[in-house]
Amino acid sequence: MEKSISKDSAFLGSKAPLAQKESEKNVDVYFSADIETDGPIPGPFSILSFALVFAGTYDGKTFSRPDNYENSFYRELRPISEEFQTEALEINGLDRDALLVDGMEPEQAMLEAYEWVRRVSGGANPVFVAYPLSFDWTWLYWYFVRFS
Repeated sequence: MEKSISKDSAFLGSKAPLAQKESEKNVDVYFSADIETDGPIPGPFSILSFALVFAGTYDGKTFSRPDNYENSFYRELRPISEEFQTEALEINGLDRDALLVDGMEPEQAMLEAYEWVRRVSGGANPVFVAYPLSFDWTWLYWYFVRFS
């Protein structure tokens, strides 16, 4: 089903909404989201990395999975604050000190993520799924609002 998503309607850098084809208006495009952080809440703490994976489409009747899950987006980010919890770093295994030097600026990462989601979803409706949804969604929402 992945091949049926139009690459011709790809997002080209403007934040203006895409014109939707009639057949795409009622299609949802699902993205599985996962984040790694250095603490429990956004703002005082930071997203260190996040990934989005194209997970399938739903036309209101049928959910269609892609042939594989290789269509993905991954970025490691520069922390936005000095605060972190050692326990969080032990869980995710990321090198926060290295990300302070080599991590992508959050503004750039969120812009690239937005462009990738719009390109993959075409004129369809992007839907994020995650587990636990409340944790991943809160962070991604905060970062998209704050840095885009």
